Amino acid sequence: KFSDSAASTVWFTESAGNKVGRITPDGTIKDFPVTGAMGLYDITPGPDGKSMWATDQAANAVFKVVPNGTAAPTITKGKAPLTGARGIASINGQIWVAESNGTVQPVTATDGSAIGTPIT
Repeated sequence: KFSDSAASTVWFTESAGNKVGRITPDGTIKDFPVTGAMGLYDITPGPDGKSMWATDQAANAVFKVVPNGTAAPTITKGKAPLTGARGIASINGQIWVAESNGTVQPVTATDGSAIGTPIT
């Protein structure tokens, strides 16, 4: 899965390798391991225009990816317990996660905590 950040850098997930990666405007490709990942699935730009958010369907989690120039990004696991996190989108300042059980769970864009009740 791919997503274009505000910096015109394309970010992607590597499910089998449990990594996120980026392709810079000059074509440089670099990937980074995600500690705790078990099956990364999707990625989207965060509402702050600086971070990226990735879903992991096997770990039932989201990961916040904060780019750090040319160095490795800071990657932290979100706090929300999810059920097979698959699709992800950032809409109106909110992160929305589509789960494999057919629900959509809003999570905070600060630490990935669940907000309210999932939508069915």
